[in-house]
Amino acid sequence: TNEFPYVVHGVGKGTTYVRDGSDLHGLADESYDLVLSSHNLEHFLDPLAALLEWNRVLRPGGYLFLVLPWPAATYDRKRKADDIAGLIRRHSDPSRDRLIEEPLRAILELTDYEAIDAGDPAKAEEEFRKQVGDGHFWHDRLHWTVFDFDLIEDLMDCLGWGVKALDLIAPYHMVALAQKPV
Repeated sequence: TNEFPYVVHGVGKGTTYVRDGSDLHGLADESYDLVLSSHNLEHFLDPLAALLEWNRVLRPGGYLFLVLPWPAATYDRKRKADDIAGLIRRHSDPSRDRLIEEPLRAILELTDYEAIDAGDPAKAEEEFRKQVGDGHFWHDRLHWTVFDFDLIEDLMDCLGWGVKALDLIAPYHMVALAQKPV
């Protein structure tokens, strides 16, 4: 956990918090008007946990601005978009093996890693890490969730938020603006 002053032209404007997006401890409930996430929600093993945490820190009437990769223009182009039921299933059993099981299986099926047995998530992860490199942030480079506009709308409905805008900024970005109810 890191916290340091946010300073602009020598004037203190507040505090910068460096946190995992699904654990914003130290930030008060309903204390922000806007949460901006650009190309990071797909890297969470449990994106629903992050969205619930962002919901916690957003004021009633506050906005969530999401930028997510358009799968057709990324290495996810051969993967099927996730669905809300799968994200809820992963969220309801937050064990690490359960969180990585479905997305790792999908990744392995579409890559050159067919020899890896996705039926044993711990063993598959170990073998996958051997093949792709075992850097500290190896899992952060993967898209654990593939989003499409239907999934974005389903997630916002699940949270009770109103979708204000959905757009594709070709070739790489899906953009969503949602509002937390008052």
